[in-house]
Amino acid sequence: RSDYATQKAAGKGVADTTLSFALVTYGNWNSANDTSLRIALDVNSDGITDYTLANSYAGASDSTVDPNDAFVCRLCFRATGACRETGSVNVLPPSRINTLAFNTNLMILSVRATDIGLTDARSRLQFNAESYYPWSSSSYLLDRISGMVYDVAQPGLSFSQPSGDGYYFRYPQQTQIAVDYQQSALQLSGAQGILLLFPHNIRESRTQTIALQFAGSSSTTTTTTTAPPASSSSTSSTRPSTTTSTSTSTTTSSALPTTTTLYPLPAAARLFFPRAVHFAEWTTAVALLNRSGSTSYFNFRIYVDSGIPLATAVRSLPPLNQLAEPMSSLFPGLVLSGGWLEIESSQKDVTGFHLSYNQSATVMDGTVAESAPGQDFLFPLPEAAEISLVNTTEERVRFQVQYFDDSGSPSAPVQSLLPPKGRVALLSSALLPLGRTSGGYLRCQGTGLAAHAAYSRPGWVSMLPGLNPANGASLLYAPQFAAGGGYLTVLDLINLEASPTPVIARLIGDNGALVPSTSSVTVTLPASGSTRLSPSQFGINPAGATLVQGYVQLESASGRFLGAATFTDTPGLRFGSTTPFLPSGTTTSWFSQVAQNEQYYTGVAIVNPSLLDTDVQVEVFSTGGQSLGKSQLTVPSRSRMVRTLAGLLPSLPALSKGYFRVVASKPMPAIALFGTNDGQTLSAIPAQ
Repeated sequence: RSDYATQKAAGKGVADTTLSFALVTYGNWNSANDTSLRIALDVNSDGITDYTLANSYAGASDSTVDPNDAFVCRLCFRATGACRETGSVNVLPPSRINTLAFNTNLMILSVRATDIGLTDARSRLQFNAESYYPWSSSSYLLDRISGMVYDVAQPGLSFSQPSGDGYYFRYPQQTQIAVDYQQSALQLSGAQGILLLFPHNIRESRTQTIALQFAGSSSTTTTTTTAPPASSSSTSSTRPSTTTSTSTSTTTSSALPTTTTLYPLPAAARLFFPRAVHFAEWTTAVALLNRSGSTSYFNFRIYVDSGIPLATAVRSLPPLNQLAEPMSSLFPGLVLSGGWLEIESSQKDVTGFHLSYNQSATVMDGTVAESAPGQDFLFPLPEAAEISLVNTTEERVRFQVQYFDDSGSPSAPVQSLLPPKGRVALLSSALLPLGRTSGGYLRCQGTGLAAHAAYSRPGWVSMLPGLNPANGASLLYAPQFAAGGGYLTVLDLINLEASPTPVIARLIGDNGALVPSTSSVTVTLPASGSTRLSPSQFGINPAGATLVQGYVQLESASGRFLGAATFTDTPGLRFGSTTPFLPSGTTTSWFSQVAQNEQYYTGVAIVNPSLLDTDVQVEVFSTGGQSLGKSQLTVPSRSRMVRTLAGLLPSLPALSKGYFRVVASKPMPAIALFGTNDGQTLSAIPAQ
């Protein structure tokens, strides 16, 4: 909650508001220093944590200060690692009121809106609540609730407190709490009701929730009447009973997510999207393609992080038809800032990918759907990342996450449990050793997992599916490499062997010649270690005006490896995309979406690694499977072809849906490139 209503009444605004987050754990702690509670705050709606608000003690930033009983809130800015104290735990200092910070399971963390960059023009945030085992070399995640949304300027609930004690109400002097609420804002936030806290009660009686029921209105004033406490020999006050009376004024209310009766089908295939969002600023869209010869029936399920299904939908696709829909179309009324999507199909030969983007289309990226749960995933760390792990099973699953530095040395593993169909989002910053923000890799293990990473910098987000060690190889390709002329590409390699593994990296231009023409790069990956290749190692100045582009062939004579390429603009502030290294490819590559109009373009990069010229046909189809045009061309030996679909097919109509197919006479790795015509975004998606 916040004191926005009080500030607004005084002629002030969002920047003057204080936000407070109440957390309740299962068991008591002796001292606030014996637990670590955190609020992960995303204030720019890119799905990545910008600030972390946590409990601490005064002077904790000074290594010479021992833990003490001056309990404070500590705010840390992820981009710089800078931290500051924002006030007392439980809002008021103990000199003002005894909030009982010992032998309890309640805590309130507070922060001023201006300290996290919120203003009247940008008042909405997303947040996750997390609990950790404290004071260990590696913080162990105990529990996490994610996907919560709050708009400071439209809080849904506002509480009046005339006594000047902040959020605290004193009994018997105060027996009523005046509540103003706005139904539409409450429904958009997903709030379930009012939480009352009684810090001086015994643990079993410290909280009470009041469910809110609406009768078709959205703006209401409620008075909560608190009855006198029952007598108790163990505590000075007990949980009161409550009644509510409401007066309403009618306005249009928001729709709730729809739930559809699912098809009773045996699932021949399942697709997993470990990260799905939909709210005012950010959404996820999915594209599915039925490549089979029969109609496929689909069941869609959206799960919140706790594993509870939030909404369902059904669709059907005739043979060789495509579906492309955003969350708002699949699930009308859905508001989701953290969750995941599962799709069941009656046909096996279906594929797809998802694309997440903000409403202004200045940030966009996606990944292919995961079609098989795994038990082992690796994530390189070119940037700070949020790792999403999904339990695809109906049983609780124990998972483990472990960081390995470039030399292959592991840190202590972090272990926890995922509920059935549950999801956890882990911040790499909480898993890396102190002072590290990138480099090395994370290994995530557990039964029946789907995994996904979202990397970010200010201005862009890139996404990568978990890299399965079973897909490692001794010969892999990065089909897109561009450096100089405003572009930058880096390659992150992970050694799957328990011994050092040399890898030769050959940067090959679009014409099939080495770049530079006289050399290649050889790196030795440490045992179970990793390394990064940058343009300078190929003799290229990434800040130079000359653009060098092509693909990279990565080969080892003694072991397997895997990895990913990340390409951005040179400063790394405007766009970014990460795509895994690919094997030698197939003769038929499908891409389940086309966006080709005044705002977007779709391109394709095709690599011919063979020693012979290869014939290629690129054909574009409508959502109903009708051919909209085809282009025949020859890709010379060891060369690469990069073209937009409009360049290959000048008569192609404007499209926001559809799909295309690449058929080659020899196996070829290929990726699709999606971007905006103004160069603001770029996303690379491998063939499906």
